[in-house]
Amino acid sequence: MKHTDYKNIIEAAQNLTGSKAQTKSGAWRALKSWIREQHGTGLAHKRPGIPFGVMHANAPARDAWYNWQWRQRAERGADTIAVAMGYDPNDPNTPGRILDGAYTEHSKWCARAVHKLTRNGYGQLTPTTVYGAKPTLVNYKKVKHYYAAQDLIKSAVKSKKIPHDYDYIDFDSKGRAGGEALHHEIYDIRPEPLQVLLCVRETEGTKYGVKTTSKDYYIITRHGRGTIVIEAKKHTAAKAAKWAGDDLGKAIDVLQGKITMAAPRACADGIAYKKVAVVDDKYVSIYDSSPWKLGVERHDKALKDHNGGLYVYDTPAKAAMAVFPTDSDNPGAPKKVLKCRVSGKYVRYENDKLAFSHVCPVEEVDIEICDI
Repeated sequence: MKHTDYKNIIEAAQNLTGSKAQTKSGAWRALKSWIREQHGTGLAHKRPGIPFGVMHANAPARDAWYNWQWRQRAERGADTIAVAMGYDPNDPNTPGRILDGAYTEHSKWCARAVHKLTRNGYGQLTPTTVYGAKPTLVNYKKVKHYYAAQDLIKSAVKSKKIPHDYDYIDFDSKGRAGGEALHHEIYDIRPEPLQVLLCVRETEGTKYGVKTTSKDYYIITRHGRGTIVIEAKKHTAAKAAKWAGDDLGKAIDVLQGKITMAAPRACADGIAYKKVAVVDDKYVSIYDSSPWKLGVERHDKALKDHNGGLYVYDTPAKAAMAVFPTDSDNPGAPKKVLKCRVSGKYVRYENDKLAFSHVCPVEEVDIEICDI
């Protein structure tokens, strides 16, 4: 008789050992003694006749029972896996209905994952996973460089040239933070010779959340089996990382004086593109209806955090896809893209949006508009 024929561990003990135990603890004691008499001191791997399934060597009886219980819970959880993979659990033919099929399909799904190295809004490099996308050699190499950079950082920590990272921040039931932490954040990587632009960020917990108390930037260079660590300009490091975009090594080149930061690459010739509305045959701002006249330059000092500047994009396609708030003045008006001359200070935001201090529209661009 198999272990699955019993409703619970007490019934299994009573039938297998003749025990009169009425509690789980008594049933465990009876089963442990019975298995010891039947098979020695423990359960052998794949030993025939063991009533509680296949277990690792010397696993106690309760582990065997728990293993079977776990499998039952996993089979019930197969529906959840099926839903996550897009299957209908109510369909008897879906692969997720059977545990093994669900895990097989889940493995195939994970195999289609593509690892990419992307920058967040602060310029930090982080590996991300995109499921279902086509893998590329460029993505593979960038992620490989990222893990090589982590090994280089560990080497610098081991030689005590930079402090070790830690995190002792805890949150109470009301969401108030306490403690402190030190994190290593990678802002740029040069593959050859291997160099890393590292931010060492110290934070502390407060009743309002977690705040940054200090940031220091270092350029770590591989030197033989060791490392060379040089402090970098903290006011330039993050800005250079944002400017570098997808190009690895450019921020390090800026900090080492090999190149200088210029306007965004697509705007290096002073040309950008703006999406506008057409109202009464006039170009106006989609957001606030302010006029945009060809040949007339507008001025608004570009400031961080959307506190100033005139928004444009570096390509006509990006401008055509620009999305505006639902409370904008002209959401339903026809849209056009204008080619503009741009100059002065600028701020770069996420989604390739730029805010320039001086923008002058010069002509309309013939491009299909995504009216969102």
